Amino acid sequence: LDPEGYPEEKIEDTRLLVRLLRDNAINVHLKEHMHEHFAIIDDEIVWYGSMNLLSRAKADDNLMRVKNKEAAIELFEITFG
Repeated sequence: LDPEGYPEEKIEDTRLLVRLLRDNAINVHLKEHMHEHFAIIDDEIVWYGSMNLLSRAKADDNLMRVKNKEAAIELFEITFG
């Protein structure tokens, strides 16, 4: 989500995280009303699960790592067109 979509007390921290990622050559795609949590690394590694990657982890969060270029491409296309 865009940092502006977070609760007010989390907006500035989220902005800083997005800026830090981008400053380190990581492409960050923000999308309105998105509730999926995933990262695609090197166009083939997918981290997917319930963990909000720009927030603090919760005890019941989970992530799954899949190394599959086709799955990464399909997930990106489904989400961003």
